[in-house]
Amino acid sequence: MAKQKNNVSSGYIWAMFFLCVFCVLCAVSVAFTYKNGQKTHEDKLSKVTCINNFNNELTNIDYNAALLISGLSASDKSSPVDDINSAFKRIEEAMAEFENTGKLSKKEAASYESFESSISVYYNKLNSVAGTLKQSDTSDVKSSYLKELTPLSNSVNKSLSDLDEAVTARNDKNDKKYNLYFICNEILIAVLSALGLIAIFVARKKAKKTVAHIAQRDAELTMATERAEASKQAVQDIAFNNILTELPNRYLLESQLKTKLGKIQFDIALFDIDGFKKINDTYGYETGDQCLANIALMLKKNYGQYADIYNINGDEFCLVFRGSVSTGQSLNTVSQIRQQLCAPLQTIGVISNNTASACFCRCYQGDMISPSTLLMRLESALHSAKEQGGNCLINLNEQQ
Repeated sequence: MAKQKNNVSSGYIWAMFFLCVFCVLCAVSVAFTYKNGQKTHEDKLSKVTCINNFNNELTNIDYNAALLISGLSASDKSSPVDDINSAFKRIEEAMAEFENTGKLSKKEAASYESFESSISVYYNKLNSVAGTLKQSDTSDVKSSYLKELTPLSNSVNKSLSDLDEAVTARNDKNDKKYNLYFICNEILIAVLSALGLIAIFVARKKAKKTVAHIAQRDAELTMATERAEASKQAVQDIAFNNILTELPNRYLLESQLKTKLGKIQFDIALFDIDGFKKINDTYGYETGDQCLANIALMLKKNYGQYADIYNINGDEFCLVFRGSVSTGQSLNTVSQIRQQLCAPLQTIGVISNNTASACFCRCYQGDMISPSTLLMRLESALHSAKEQGGNCLINLNEQQ
């Protein structure tokens, strides 16, 4: 009996021993898995936060770059140049934080180097543009720089998107690795003892909390991305629309003409007020700007249903008639508009005798001509007419 009791006691002792060993192994395994998962999670959150900051500051830079080129200022009257420099400084701080998040994968390192290089080129170009615009305020210079800055901005955003994809891929890989460790723990605990269910419950609770935290951060990143897209659309609107008249500009006109020329038949007309510079010199630029704004309103109100209207350069307006409008109707409309443009200042109470010139062209399906060449022919004919006194309507089709 005593021997049996000793055997039972010995069994209990061994059972307690194995139970203690099991608990220690489970505790070590769970702690190791949780520690690695926590470190992975912290690195992921840090990288996501940095990319979020990059997105926000690039949006701010693009917005202020558009303001700088257009000659406008922000609603809080701050300087676009100062805002751009401040944004680049914050990007540098975010880059330093990103570099301290841990060892990067090869894809992350390559994408980060590309982003670092493109942001440096963009920064140097913006500084060059800011210095040049102080010495020149012409619309041609602004348009030229806008063309140069847009590809650089796209390059920066593309490299940032590549970096985001690389970070996401690395995070997915780490998540899979973490999930594999976790599954192994579940199997080990289930096989050894039912007591392991306690450790599983604790680990799963922590994992759910981590997943919920990651989901929250992902939702914040999604919202930030949507805001960035909205800001990018606003910058694009500034790039393709005349700020004064709110009409599409020459760049958008050329883009639209590419989809029409040689493919469909349509009419196009170009208008120019003769001697508009004298209006600015006589009544001031504010009066001249108001005159152009009123002309734009008149054209949109009276003729927007027949044609797409553009303000391609200063006092030059262009109408691209829709396919449903016949050539005769187009010519009558062009003549009517030219007559209305002969006294544009009457709409603001200033009496001035002005004339306007117009150039008309019918484009046919199969025409082999580029948008820039077509506009150059229209402008050349219009300028020739103005040199001979203006106040006329030229039909390019009759000259061919």
